[in-house]
Formats: sequence, C-alpha cells, structure tokens
Amino acid sequence: MRFKSKYPSHYANTSRISLVSSFLASVFLGKFAHIDISDVTGMDLWDIPKGGWNEKLLELAAGKDGFEELRKKLGDVPEDGGGSMGKVSQYFVKRFDFNPDCLVAPHTGDNPSTILALPLQPSDAIVSLGTSTTFLMSTDGTSRCTTAYSYISQQQPACTCSCSATRMAL
Repeated sequence: MRFKSKYPSHYANTSRISLVSSFLASVFLGKFAHIDISDVTGMDLWDIPKGGWNEKLLELAAGKDGFEELRKKLGDVPEDGGGSMGKVSQYFVKRFDFNPDCLVAPHTGDNPSTILALPLQPSDAIVSLGTSTTFLMSTDGTSRCTTAYSYISQQQPACTCSCSATRMAL
C-alpha cells in the first residue's frame, strides 16, 4: 500500500479505511458506516464465493505483518446489501428536525447504482461513458472473467455483475 509506505505514521493513526460512497452514510449516522457489499466486491480484495476479505490479497496489499490490521481498518461488511444501517444521528434530529426514527440506507458507488437504476436481465449489457467508461453485464454468478471486476448486485444477490473499466479497450 502506497499510503502505508509513504506516510507510515498517518497509516498507523488511521482507525478506518472507507470508500467515498460510505462517507455520506457515515455523516448521517454520526459514526463509521460499513462499506456497501457491491462496492466492496469492486475493490478486488473481497472473495466473492467465500463471502469475506481475501487474506492473500490483504497480505499482498499490507504485507505479512499488516493484513490483520488492514482487515480491521476496512471493517466488517454485511452481505445483505439493503438493510438499514441504523437511525440518523441526533445531530440531524436536533439541528435539522429529522424524524428520530429516520433510517439510513446503505450508500453505494456509481457502477452498482447504475445496475440498480437500470436492472439488467439475462443477456443485457450497459455501456456507461462516464468517468470510468464501464461495461456492465449480468452473469449467472458462476462465470469467472480474469479481465473484469466483479460486483455483487444489490438487486439480485445471487447474480454477479461484471464490470470491465479501462480493460474494455483491450
């Protein structure tokens, strides 16, 4: 990990590593939000069939002595993908008159959100010409592709959606 080697004291003082997509959920909760399962699977550190962090990849990223620390900093990841993360923090209740029973839903990234907004049926594909030029397609969950990223779809948990970003041009 470049950050760990370049700024070791900052990394040592880091209590949590999150993705941008979980930031707003953390703000609403008033505490760290877990990373959404769809975004976690796109990090390439998650073992999709096993349903957990891939220890070999964490070790590769953090070194033999650091993979447990990295796993702790990344946190636990609920695999349901759609359950409530908890109630909105009291700050929003008091400051902005939010309903105290308001629940915070998981937040996710742009590629999984595209799949949620435009549900893929078998044999469907989407080409997103945004910042990452992404090709999204639905698979049966058993297909493996070594030139693509795989995401677990929040809409169809048994289905794996593959996303090939810059590799699409290869």
